[in-house]
Amino acid sequence: MRRRFRPPWKQCGASQIPSIDSVELFKDDGTVISFKQPKANANFNANMMAVSGHAETKSLTDFLMS
Repeated sequence: MRRRFRPPWKQCGASQIPSIDSVELFKDDGTVISFKQPKANANFNANMMAVSGHAETKSLTDFLMS
């Protein structure tokens, strides 16, 4: 019998959040991690959020200029 792999956020009861265009994470060192068209999953009762997809790291000034 084959077991299917379940991502950790599914094991915690997280569900997908539809219609997310972008996610930006601002770091203390002045850089920004930007996700375009990410897959976002959340379980608000457990205060947990997961973001996956292609990420780009930019400086804060480059991010504000674009």
